[in-house]
Amino acid sequence: MPQTIILKADDIRYDPEHILPVRWQTFITYITEQNINAGLGLIGNSLEGAPSRYCKRLNQLHNNKHFEIWHHGYDHVLKGTNDKGDIYHEFFNTPFAHQLDHLQKTQALAKEKANIILRTFGATGNGIDDTTTEALAQVPELKVWLYGKNESPLYNLKRTINLEYPVHNPDFASFQENYDSDQPCLVLQMHPNSWDDQRFGQFDQIIQLLKKHNAAFVLPYDSYLQQSA
Repeated sequence: MPQTIILKADDIRYDPEHILPVRWQTFITYITEQNINAGLGLIGNSLEGAPSRYCKRLNQLHNNKHFEIWHHGYDHVLKGTNDKGDIYHEFFNTPFAHQLDHLQKTQALAKEKANIILRTFGATGNGIDDTTTEALAQVPELKVWLYGKNESPLYNLKRTINLEYPVHNPDFASFQENYDSDQPCLVLQMHPNSWDDQRFGQFDQIIQLLKKHNAAFVLPYDSYLQQSA
């Protein structure tokens, strides 16, 4: 069996000048030209007040065989401080009602604005707790959890190795050093909107290495469907 590769591309948002940011467009073109697949993490509040051309573009991508739009939270809050002085993220150290509301808001916005039913979830900054598991259980449309908890009934696509060293910075040498072609599935997180030409070149080297090993690039929800068959 070929190694399964799931590309977890975070933080797709609206760009008022280009619909999608230029670096995102470069990434999307590359994925298509390489004939591979990638999941694109949508921040839900980017749909609020967005023009129809943005929503239409998301729908086009989601219905393209190379892409899946997935649920990357509603407001992408990281490292907030609550009234007690404790750090919280959108889906970490926040109340059940808050987490469920943010899950449901993005589900509803994607459906209403872009005619997309989101099937995959990945938390902001991968910050999660037991409350996240409880909230996700109330959103039956979501079937896949990127970097999730084992106790959840959702299909958990676990973190294995990194592609970016540190976050936002693809590093071919570091990836190659840690890469194990015998691992059955790698879920690789990335942030294409942070990549200049040099960083994109590092990403390309990683993809070419994976292709040399005849890896299969699979969308998150497709991975769930395959194991459920």
